[in-house]
Amino acid sequence: DYDAILMSEIGNQKLSNVKFIINSYEVYDRNTNELVDSINNIGKYKVVVTDYTIYDTMYNSTDISKWKVLEVGKNLNIGNEMNGDSIIINVEVLGHLLVLKPVDTVKVYDGQPLSATSYEILNGDLLDESHVIEISTLSITNVEKVKENYITDCKVVIKDEDGNILEDVSYLYTLVYSSDDENEMKQFYALLQITKRKFVISTPDYTAEYNGEAQTYIGDEPYTIGVTSDGYGLLEGHYLGDVELKEVTNVGKQTNKITFEIYDENGNYVTSNYQVEGNYGVIEITKRKLTVTTNSIVRVNVGLSVSGSYTLGEGQLLEGHELDITISKYKGVGTYQNKVVVNKIYNENGSNVLKYYEVEYVYGTIEIINGIKVIDNGTNIATIVDSKTNKVINNLTLVINDSYNENGITYIRDFTLFEDGIIVDIKSYNCINIVNDGIMRLY
Repeated sequence: DYDAILMSEIGNQKLSNVKFIINSYEVYDRNTNELVDSINNIGKYKVVVTDYTIYDTMYNSTDISKWKVLEVGKNLNIGNEMNGDSIIINVEVLGHLLVLKPVDTVKVYDGQPLSATSYEILNGDLLDESHVIEISTLSITNVEKVKENYITDCKVVIKDEDGNILEDVSYLYTLVYSSDDENEMKQFYALLQITKRKFVISTPDYTAEYNGEAQTYIGDEPYTIGVTSDGYGLLEGHYLGDVELKEVTNVGKQTNKITFEIYDENGNYVTSNYQVEGNYGVIEITKRKLTVTTNSIVRVNVGLSVSGSYTLGEGQLLEGHELDITISKYKGVGTYQNKVVVNKIYNENGSNVLKYYEVEYVYGTIEIINGIKVIDNGTNIATIVDSKTNKVINNLTLVINDSYNENGITYIRDFTLFEDGIIVDIKSYNCINIVNDGIMRLY
């Protein structure tokens, strides 16, 4: 039955002791104007009252037998609209109200789409425990932070034990999950976020000697890929591409950090979805050893400056590199360290790269003496002795080419002088004469 509240025409006051009882009516779909059996489903309806009775409840008595009939079926100015002798009442049936929003949803990148599947009921509740809410929201696949995720579609269903939908019962509900008003819409927003996936890259230590060129790790595994302490790593099928190993040219230590891109199993670029935890080694380029060795020589004092020579360790000075070297000179009788100093080393581009070499000096001696004594060994090879110290000068050898003996004294007319097995230009000694005391002097 339908009950109505009657108001007095004058003063618009409620007539509390008057009851309006609908005896018969017809129901029409408001949109199609078709007659329907009853009002069960959600929608808009038109109820046409065809018969009614108005009672005076006789001071609000609850016993209807005592009520006084005031009107029966008379056209009464009440309701939404009038239709001849009928009263028409507009009825809108709303579903059970459910106001929903998605919950904040966050995960680590795994290559799969992410959308919210869980929800929060802001208002209302489910009519039956068998009813299940299913929602659809925005979806993202790559690393991204969406602060305004919302429900795009929603339904209430009944499912079997395997999760199959048996019935859609959304018609029983009024589902509210969005609004055209921007301020009201804020209550329906939630966070949807995919964070970067971590993995570990390790590189080894590597040490090499400076060679003037860019050097990198030489080995079977220039890098390895691992998982983090919490178990995250590169996804299956994903791989590193465009890998560039660290190259170091000059002396020093640098982190052995590689550069690369990451691609998924379909060749798509996904580098921005990862975060690297680097366990990097160190590439160290050490100074190149360069040994400078000076010779040892003996010279007879003739008043001129004397200098020696030097040799470099085989293969130590790089091809195309040149030395700027100072060779010391000595004058006067005495024994001196045959010193040289490498001032600069120029590479093929003219740059000074001395700081990339570790120069080691092995010095010989320069001995300047006043005179030498030639001792005849009875052969054509004479021993030469320092006339002052009588010390044999081992690196000087005199080969007598032509000589004669007179009164027990050997006179050398022609000879060849060797220093460390190498013929010495006789001009460096001017003229050598052997006098009776057997002392060779220079003139």
